[in-house]
Amino acid sequence: MKGTYIDLHTHSCVSDGNLTPMELLTAARDAGIGILALTDHNDTEDLTAYRAAFPEMTLIQASEITCRYHAPDGTEHELHVVALGIDPANEKLQAVLKHNQPDRRPYLTAILDKLRALGRDVGTYDELQAANPESRHFGRMQIAKEMQRRGYVATADEAFDVYMGAHGQRLAYVANPLKYVTLEEAVEAILDAGGIPVLAHLYYYLLDAEGERALVRRFKELSGEKAAME
Repeated sequence: MKGTYIDLHTHSCVSDGNLTPMELLTAARDAGIGILALTDHNDTEDLTAYRAAFPEMTLIQASEITCRYHAPDGTEHELHVVALGIDPANEKLQAVLKHNQPDRRPYLTAILDKLRALGRDVGTYDELQAANPESRHFGRMQIAKEMQRRGYVATADEAFDVYMGAHGQRLAYVANPLKYVTLEEAVEAILDAGGIPVLAHLYYYLLDAEGERALVRRFKELSGEKAAME
Protein backbone atom coordinates (compact mmCIF):
# COMPACT_ATOMS: atom_id res chain seq x y z
CA MET A 1 0.00 0.00 0.00
CA LYS A 2 1.60 3.27 -1.13
CA GLY A 3 2.33 5.70 1.67
CA THR A 4 1.84 3.13 4.40
CA TYR A 5 3.53 3.86 7.72
CA ILE A 6 5.11 1.16 9.88
CA ASP A 7 5.22 0.97 13.70
CA LEU A 8 7.03 -2.00 15.22
CA HIS A 9 6.99 -0.92 18.89
CA THR A 10 3.59 -0.19 20.45
CA HIS A 11 1.92 -0.77 23.81
CA SER A 12 -1.72 -1.14 24.78
CA CYS A 13 -3.24 -0.98 28.26
CA VAL A 14 -2.43 -4.69 28.57
CA SER A 15 0.95 -3.37 29.73
CA ASP A 16 1.79 0.35 29.98
CA GLY A 17 -0.15 1.94 27.11
CA ASN A 18 -3.29 4.07 27.31
CA LEU A 19 -5.58 2.35 24.79
CA THR A 20 -7.09 -1.10 24.55
CA PRO A 21 -5.64 -3.19 21.71
CA MET A 22 -8.77 -2.50 19.61
CA GLU A 23 -8.55 1.25 20.27
CA LEU A 24 -4.83 1.24 19.50
CA LEU A 25 -5.31 -0.55 16.19
CA THR A 26 -8.17 1.74 15.22
CA ALA A 27 -6.04 4.82 15.92
CA ALA A 28 -3.10 3.30 14.04
CA ARG A 29 -5.23 2.51 10.99
CA ASP A 30 -6.71 6.00 11.00
CA ALA A 31 -3.18 7.44 11.17
CA GLY A 32 -2.18 5.53 8.03
CA ILE A 33 -0.20 2.75 9.68
CA GLY A 34 -0.39 -0.38 7.57
CA ILE A 35 2.13 -2.60 9.35
CA LEU A 36 2.12 -2.79 13.15
CA ALA A 37 3.60 -4.92 15.92
CA LEU A 38 1.81 -4.97 19.27
CA THR A 39 4.73 -5.30 21.71
CA ASP A 40 3.21 -5.34 25.18
CA HIS A 41 5.70 -6.17 27.92
CA ASN A 42 6.36 -9.86 28.56
CA ASP A 43 3.10 -10.85 26.89
CA THR A 44 1.75 -12.22 23.62
CA GLU A 45 -1.66 -11.20 22.32
CA ASP A 46 -3.88 -13.48 20.24
CA LEU A 47 -4.13 -11.51 16.99
CA THR A 48 -6.80 -13.65 15.31
CA ALA A 49 -9.76 -11.35 16.03
CA TYR A 50 -7.73 -8.20 15.32
CA ARG A 51 -6.54 -9.49 11.96
CA ALA A 52 -10.16 -10.20 11.03
CA ALA A 53 -11.23 -6.72 12.17
CA PHE A 54 -8.37 -4.95 10.35
CA PRO A 55 -7.78 -6.90 7.13
CA GLU A 56 -6.13 -3.86 5.53
CA MET A 57 -3.32 -3.97 8.10
CA THR A 58 -0.43 -6.40 8.53
CA LEU A 59 -0.22 -7.28 12.22
CA ILE A 60 3.06 -8.83 13.40
CA GLN A 61 3.13 -11.18 16.38
CA ALA A 62 5.51 -9.60 18.86
CA SER A 63 6.41 -8.84 22.47
CA GLU A 64 8.86 -6.71 24.46
CA ILE A 65 10.90 -8.87 26.79
CA THR A 66 12.57 -7.53 29.93
CA CYS A 67 15.97 -9.03 30.72
CA ARG A 68 19.13 -8.64 32.77
CA TYR A 69 22.46 -7.74 31.21
CA HIS A 70 25.80 -8.23 32.96
CA ALA A 71 28.14 -5.55 31.64
CA PRO A 72 31.91 -6.10 31.34
CA ASP A 73 32.48 -3.71 34.27
CA GLY A 74 30.50 -6.03 36.57
CA THR A 75 27.33 -3.93 36.77
CA GLU A 76 23.89 -5.35 36.01
CA HIS A 77 21.32 -3.51 33.91
CA GLU A 78 17.68 -4.05 33.01
CA LEU A 79 17.23 -4.13 29.24
CA HIS A 80 14.27 -4.45 26.87
CA VAL A 81 14.40 -6.59 23.75
CA VAL A 82 11.58 -6.43 21.23
CA ALA A 83 10.75 -9.80 19.69
CA LEU A 84 9.27 -9.52 16.18
CA GLY A 85 7.63 -12.25 14.13
CA ILE A 86 7.58 -14.82 16.92
CA ASP A 87 5.62 -18.04 17.22
CA PRO A 88 3.61 -17.34 20.39
CA ALA A 89 3.16 -21.06 21.07
CA ASN A 90 6.91 -21.71 21.24
CA GLU A 91 7.66 -23.47 24.54
CA LYS A 92 10.99 -21.76 25.21
CA LEU A 93 9.46 -18.34 24.57
CA GLN A 94 6.47 -19.02 26.79
CA ALA A 95 8.79 -20.20 29.59
CA VAL A 96 10.66 -16.88 29.38
CA LEU A 97 7.44 -14.85 29.44
CA LYS A 98 6.09 -16.83 32.39
CA HIS A 99 9.35 -16.34 34.30
CA ASN A 100 9.07 -12.59 33.67
CA GLN A 101 5.62 -12.30 35.27
CA PRO A 102 6.28 -12.88 38.99
CA ASP A 103 4.36 -11.37 41.91
CA ARG A 104 5.01 -7.63 41.61
CA ARG A 105 3.03 -6.68 44.74
CA PRO A 106 5.98 -6.28 47.19
CA TYR A 107 7.99 -4.18 44.72
CA LEU A 108 5.13 -1.85 43.80
CA THR A 109 3.89 -1.61 47.38
CA ALA A 110 7.34 -0.35 48.41
CA ILE A 111 7.03 2.42 45.80
CA LEU A 112 3.51 3.29 46.97
CA ASP A 113 4.71 3.46 50.59
CA LYS A 114 7.50 5.89 49.63
CA LEU A 115 5.07 8.06 47.71
CA ARG A 116 2.64 8.07 50.64
CA ALA A 117 5.43 9.20 52.98
CA LEU A 118 6.05 12.11 50.59
CA GLY A 119 2.37 13.10 50.70
CA ARG A 120 1.63 11.57 47.32
CA ASP A 121 -0.93 8.91 48.25
CA VAL A 122 -2.34 7.24 45.14
CA GLY A 123 -3.97 4.26 46.84
CA THR A 124 -3.05 0.67 47.56
CA TYR A 125 -1.79 -1.99 45.19
CA ASP A 126 -5.21 -3.68 45.18
CA GLU A 127 -7.02 -0.40 44.49
CA LEU A 128 -4.79 0.46 41.55
CA GLN A 129 -4.96 -3.01 40.10
CA ALA A 130 -8.77 -2.93 40.35
CA ALA A 131 -8.73 0.39 38.47
CA ASN A 132 -6.69 -1.23 35.68
CA PRO A 133 -8.50 -4.54 35.09
CA GLU A 134 -7.17 -5.06 31.56
CA SER A 135 -3.52 -4.78 32.55
CA ARG A 136 -1.58 -8.04 32.63
CA HIS A 137 1.63 -6.18 33.42
CA PHE A 138 0.60 -3.84 36.24
CA GLY A 139 3.51 -1.61 37.18
CA ARG A 140 5.00 1.85 37.59
CA MET A 141 3.21 3.31 34.56
CA GLN A 142 -0.17 2.73 36.17
CA ILE A 143 1.12 4.46 39.32
CA ALA A 144 2.42 7.36 37.21
CA LYS A 145 -0.92 7.78 35.46
CA GLU A 146 -2.74 7.81 38.79
CA MET A 147 -0.34 10.46 40.08
CA GLN A 148 -1.16 12.54 37.01
CA ARG A 149 -4.90 11.98 37.48
CA ARG A 150 -4.68 13.21 41.08
CA GLY A 151 -2.69 16.28 40.09
CA TYR A 152 0.59 15.37 41.76
CA VAL A 153 2.42 15.62 38.43
CA ALA A 154 1.62 17.24 35.10
CA THR A 155 2.60 14.19 33.05
CA ALA A 156 3.41 10.52 33.56
CA ASP A 157 6.98 11.33 32.45
CA GLU A 158 7.28 13.76 35.36
CA ALA A 159 6.33 10.97 37.77
CA PHE A 160 9.33 9.00 36.53
CA ASP A 161 11.69 11.98 36.30
CA VAL A 162 10.98 13.20 39.83
CA TYR A 163 9.85 10.13 41.75
CA MET A 164 10.12 6.59 40.38
CA GLY A 165 12.63 6.50 37.53
CA ALA A 166 16.23 5.35 37.65
CA HIS A 167 17.14 8.75 36.20
CA GLY A 168 16.29 12.11 37.77
CA GLN A 169 15.56 12.94 41.41
CA ARG A 170 14.50 9.39 42.43
CA LEU A 171 12.47 10.63 45.41
CA ALA A 172 10.44 7.41 45.57
CA TYR A 173 12.74 5.15 43.59
CA VAL A 174 12.94 1.49 44.55
CA ALA A 175 15.46 -0.82 42.89
CA ASN A 176 13.59 -3.53 41.03
CA PRO A 177 14.16 -6.81 42.93
CA LEU A 178 12.53 -8.96 40.23
CA LYS A 179 14.97 -11.37 38.60
CA TYR A 180 14.10 -11.31 34.94
CA VAL A 181 15.70 -13.69 32.46
CA THR A 182 19.18 -12.85 31.20
CA LEU A 183 19.86 -11.18 27.87
CA GLU A 184 21.24 -14.50 26.64
CA GLU A 185 18.06 -16.37 27.62
CA ALA A 186 15.80 -13.75 26.04
CA VAL A 187 17.61 -13.72 22.70
CA GLU A 188 17.84 -17.52 22.61
CA ALA A 189 14.08 -17.82 23.17
CA ILE A 190 13.28 -15.24 20.49
CA LEU A 191 15.45 -17.00 17.94
CA ASP A 192 13.99 -20.39 18.90
CA ALA A 193 10.52 -18.93 18.29
CA GLY A 194 11.57 -17.86 14.79
CA GLY A 195 11.66 -14.18 15.69
CA ILE A 196 13.93 -11.19 15.18
CA PRO A 197 15.49 -9.69 18.36
CA VAL A 198 15.58 -5.89 18.45
CA LEU A 199 17.53 -4.06 21.15
CA ALA A 200 15.12 -1.36 22.30
CA HIS A 201 16.00 2.27 23.19
CA LEU A 202 19.76 1.80 23.58
CA TYR A 203 20.34 5.29 25.00
CA TYR A 204 17.88 4.80 27.88
CA TYR A 205 20.20 2.56 29.84
CA LEU A 206 22.69 3.81 32.43
CA LEU A 207 25.72 3.03 30.27
CA ASP A 208 28.52 5.27 29.08
CA ALA A 209 29.61 5.31 25.43
CA GLU A 210 31.98 2.37 25.83
CA GLY A 211 29.34 0.46 27.76
CA GLU A 212 26.86 1.01 24.93
CA ARG A 213 29.37 -0.24 22.38
CA ALA A 214 30.06 -3.32 24.50
CA LEU A 215 26.34 -4.03 24.75
CA VAL A 216 25.86 -3.72 21.00
CA ARG A 217 28.78 -6.08 20.38
CA ARG A 218 27.34 -8.65 22.79
CA PHE A 219 23.87 -8.33 21.33
CA LYS A 220 25.22 -8.91 17.83
CA GLU A 221 27.15 -11.96 19.02
CA LEU A 222 23.98 -13.46 20.46
CA SER A 223 21.62 -12.52 17.64
CA GLY A 224 23.84 -13.11 14.63
CA GLU A 225 22.46 -11.94 11.31
CA LYS A 226 19.06 -11.24 12.87
CA ALA A 227 20.33 -8.51 15.22
CA ALA A 228 18.53 -5.17 14.99
CA MET A 229 18.59 -1.92 17.02
CA GLU A 230 16.10 0.85 17.53
